[in-house]
Amino acid sequence: MGTKRQSNFEDLIDFTRASGGTALRPVSYGSELVTNGTFDTDTSGWTDGSTGTGSISWASGEISISRGATSSDVGRADQSISTEAGKVYFISFAKTSGTGAISLFVGTSQGGSQISSAVVASDDGIYTLSFVAQSDTTWIALRSSTNNATATIDNVSLTEVTFDEADGTLTLFEHPNNIPRIEYDSSGNRLGLLIEESRTNLLPYSANLANWSGQYATVTSGYTAPDGSSDACLLSIPSTANDRITETVTATSTSATLSVFVKAGPNSNGDFKILLRNATTATNLFNTTLTITDGVAVNNGWYRHDLTASSGITAGNSLIYYLYVDGANTVGSDNYFWGGQLEAGSFPTSYIPTSGATTTRSADVASISTDAFGYNQSAGSVVVEAQSKEVGVNRLYALTEDGGIQDAVYSYAGSSGHLIIRANNVTEANIDAGTFVADTYSKLAATYKANDSAVTIDGGTVQTDTSVNLPTTVNTMFFGASSTTANHLNGHIKSIKYYPRRLTNAQLVEITS
Repeated sequence: MGTKRQSNFEDLIDFTRASGGTALRPVSYGSELVTNGTFDTDTSGWTDGSTGTGSISWASGEISISRGATSSDVGRADQSISTEAGKVYFISFAKTSGTGAISLFVGTSQGGSQISSAVVASDDGIYTLSFVAQSDTTWIALRSSTNNATATIDNVSLTEVTFDEADGTLTLFEHPNNIPRIEYDSSGNRLGLLIEESRTNLLPYSANLANWSGQYATVTSGYTAPDGSSDACLLSIPSTANDRITETVTATSTSATLSVFVKAGPNSNGDFKILLRNATTATNLFNTTLTITDGVAVNNGWYRHDLTASSGITAGNSLIYYLYVDGANTVGSDNYFWGGQLEAGSFPTSYIPTSGATTTRSADVASISTDAFGYNQSAGSVVVEAQSKEVGVNRLYALTEDGGIQDAVYSYAGSSGHLIIRANNVTEANIDAGTFVADTYSKLAATYKANDSAVTIDGGTVQTDTSVNLPTTVNTMFFGASSTTANHLNGHIKSIKYYPRRLTNAQLVEITS
């Protein structure tokens, strides 16, 4: 049997995620596809789709969209765009003035929302959306959504998106549904395929923090965020009493992890403070001053920080998230903030954008049919290089199964690396490979053969089992999670290798060293 090499995993692996998902990644944009998105002289290229007393009008290089007194009096500007089904595209537009809100509709028919109607521009600023085209023509519509109000729009842009190109700019990009996330660090090093469990951001406003419920600092909106939007805010202290903003949520678990993106302001002291208070029990879960540059670097001077409270919480408790400008309430100090998140769990996951309500990111699922790569039922070896955020919890590296774990061969990382083999709902092997370290890449090699199975991690001693019956009906290999979307890796998979034979113990050590 010859060797098949696949440098582009998307040609081979099936991937699903029933929601968007962010990841830091080099992003490149193609040529402009919108006609007259800058409205320099008129509204040519656009179709007036208004109904009733709704209307669109042009003045001074911008387009105004008005709505009348009822839902049938809608102002709407439409345009059809030539696209290619299956490709990713990116839309941005600026709401420049007006009291009315504008909704962006994206669909396969004029005025339709078959693809999206999720973007609502209420405040002035830049709004964005990424989507996957469903046909060779995509319609966009900018539609008034506030009765008896007008909003002004400019700089409408739509371009094709490509990832991982040499000219790409590192961006915290919101990937559309079912698009896998290959993540990079701030230095441009490729981390791998991001596989995460489902999580919910309990903060209703993650981006424009001017919408937080408690305002005890001066909050100025409209600064560039890590995702390229203008949703970041500058928090400043004009007096010693005005030093923080707050948001209150209801706990859904016994643990909670906070995170936020921070960038030093023009008058920064170089630090900021986070406090999480359990208002139900009147106790502080933590009250911590953090140095901005000690966080995880993202891009353009931004750093992400996180803190976890793993005790002192009961589901249903009222939690207050306090975000302080700096650690000393220094008059005149300021910092930029964006991307607030509070999620149930003992570690942070990728940023989940919210805008007025809690939002859930769905789980990532990556798999491949065994027919697609010549899987050998009688003997084989799987080598996965990956990292996970947790120790002590079974996080799957690779799992080959037939729709459940009654018949399966799988490797996972818990407190140590393991190989488990099950046949006819009987555990035939459970081999411990050695210590696993959280947030550190490990190469875990598992090899299966009747009465001759083995596993090793990072070039360590090969552990074997010589009395193993194998399953004979497995049909799908999953990476980083099972078919029931359980035991998610919550980390990155850097590489996957499969050999349709039982590698020797010496080969297992060499390939994982």
